[in-house]
Order: sequence, then C-alpha cells, then structure tokens
Amino acid sequence: SLQYNSRTKIIYFRTETTVIDKDNNKAVYEGGDYDTKTRQSDLKRGQAETKAYTLTGSKISLDDLRKFYRVKGNAVMTSKEEQLTIYGDDVIYDRQKNTGKVFGNAWMAKVTDEGDTLFLSADTLVSIDHPEPAKKRLLAYKNVKIYKADLQGQADSVEYRQADSILVLYRN
Repeated sequence: SLQYNSRTKIIYFRTETTVIDKDNNKAVYEGGDYDTKTRQSDLKRGQAETKAYTLTGSKISLDDLRKFYRVKGNAVMTSKEEQLTIYGDDVIYDRQKNTGKVFGNAWMAKVTDEGDTLFLSADTLVSIDHPEPAKKRLLAYKNVKIYKADLQGQADSVEYRQADSILVLYRN
C-alpha cells in the first residue's frame, strides 16, 4: 500500500515495499516515508542491497542528495566482495567519501582465505572503501579485542589492511 500527498509531495509506504533504482540496487522496507522534494527517507525495518553490499537495520534514514545514510538498531553491513560483515547498534554511511562508521556494540566477522573467521570488536569501527585495494582499511577505536583460532589480541586501536590482511595494533 502506497500513499502520495500531492500537497506535501511525500510518499508513504504503508506495507512492505520493494524499491529498485536505476542502478538495479534493491531495497525492501516494512514502511516509512519519502519526501520527493528533499529526497530524504525515514524507513522502518529494512534491507538495502547493491552489487557489492547489503545493509539491514530497524530504522533507516536516507539522504539521497547528500548520499548520506544512517541505520539505527540491529544494524548489519556486509561486503560481499570482502566476505566481511560488521554489526552494531548504529551505522553511518557516507557514500561520497566511501566511509562507514559503526558504533554501539560494534564488531566484525571476516572469513579468511583459510576458511577461518577473524572476529574483532571495538567501541567504534570505521570502514574506508576505495577503488584501489591497497587503500581499503578498517579502523577500530577504543577497547579493541581480536580473536581467531590461532590469534588473540587486545589494543587501544587497530588498523586492518584488507589488501594484505595486516593488523596494526596501536597503544597498549
């Protein structure tokens, strides 16, 4: 069910709605609204999927003009290419800068080439995407804990370089 207010130019999604954009990205939401003038959305529980990523959460706010997105509650961001999933209470994704910031019970699971999984938790995780693999990074700030079958660690901050799977630990 979809409603459109011609005076305010706002579209209301009253039931589960599937949206497919011109780039073939797909989003499914349980409800919400979209302001056609400001190109901003406030959506309830949903999932957005691109060729490279999947993003889910309880409340999703989208700003299509600024390419700035926020997910609150049970947020899960998955990079299909990197076999990397990041979980948290709150996600902010800036599409123009290709950065994602996760905080509130933030943790990550990365499937390695050996079939093992690297787990990393921190107060804040920042994912930096870049067309050049050598410039892709995952930064973890405050109270970082790392676990893998053959590796355990703790640090104040960590940088994970995805191109060569190097972990750089900072302070304590």
